[in-house]
Amino acid sequence: MLSVWRRCLGMLVLALGSVVALIVIVMRLKEAQYISSYLIAPCPEEHVHLLRWQTAQRVGMADLIRELWNIKAASLQSMPDVRSYLPTRAITTNLGSVILVYNPERSKKRLTKQSQERMKVSVRRPFNPRDFHFGMISSDEILMILTEDAQIQPQCQNMAAIQSLRQPIHAVIVNTSPLSIYSGMLIPFYRQQRSQEMTADALLIGIKLANSLQGSGIRVGFNSLFAGASVNHLHFQFWWTPYLLPIEEVETETISTSSYLKIQRSISYLSPFFRVSIGNGGDGAAIEAVIPVLQHLARRNIPYNLVLVSGSIYILPRKPMLKYLHSINVGFPEVSGSILVPDDITFKNITAQEVQYHWQEHVRVPDAEMDQLLEVFQT
Repeated sequence: MLSVWRRCLGMLVLALGSVVALIVIVMRLKEAQYISSYLIAPCPEEHVHLLRWQTAQRVGMADLIRELWNIKAASLQSMPDVRSYLPTRAITTNLGSVILVYNPERSKKRLTKQSQERMKVSVRRPFNPRDFHFGMISSDEILMILTEDAQIQPQCQNMAAIQSLRQPIHAVIVNTSPLSIYSGMLIPFYRQQRSQEMTADALLIGIKLANSLQGSGIRVGFNSLFAGASVNHLHFQFWWTPYLLPIEEVETETISTSSYLKIQRSISYLSPFFRVSIGNGGDGAAIEAVIPVLQHLARRNIPYNLVLVSGSIYILPRKPMLKYLHSINVGFPEVSGSILVPDDITFKNITAQEVQYHWQEHVRVPDAEMDQLLEVFQT
């Protein structure tokens, strides 16, 4: 008799579990349908899309970015008409291959005081509210605002109300000088007016974004000051590529492994780098490994670029960006091997020898600097 009751109880528990799972699925489908209908049209003037980060992840961060980007492209006069598939040309240097990408929209990059002035090289510079920063942009340039506030439902909301939210907010905005289609920026802790120096909490937000874009072809990048950043307001950028970045296929040697992390160093590439591969639950361990390296670079006044793809962080120290390669501004896409070329003549005629010479003279750090970083990783 007791065994019968146990079987009945077990069947009841299974049935209740199935009902709960079905309710959760229905709720998420309704949420997805609501968001899809809510995103069909732009928000009213001075309003922006406001979502919980968890909601954006469930619905699909990449889908949201693509949908909202297309809405802005259709309605925002300042948005350029960037092609889905940009012309490319592969060239091979003695230090590896790169992909040239012809993107004339990069010639229209927004000029700021920082980008026009010749300043003393300093990767640490206080935020100056009088200089251009992303708090000055029109709400029309904001794709969405993400928050951890559990009470928030997807909605169009005015910026005044958003500013009053208790939880931190992170702004996702369009790039009006796009690196590609679906190109934009993430400004973590939007209200805090931080300078362009990476911090542990901001890097966690960047990792979170990169992980949520897995398999979409959208990658996340970061330029320190004098590594391509023209705005001293903490921000990541993201851009879409239909191919793997060259650094994702470069041969590496393993420095260390653990249950959470694998740290590797490039063996021979134009832009030397370290790759930190992150296992399940390893985001905190990655922060503990990466932030001391970035702090070491900042103390030594060495600029750097970061590239984040799902499960990996690429750290690319480099020389200060003081000289263009023709019209090419060397930032995180370029050091990752995807060189954005704004003008047709350079795209057609630049040689592998020119690229390699420029990198060796103006980008590539000496092996001794990489050796010092290796010691920081191993400490």
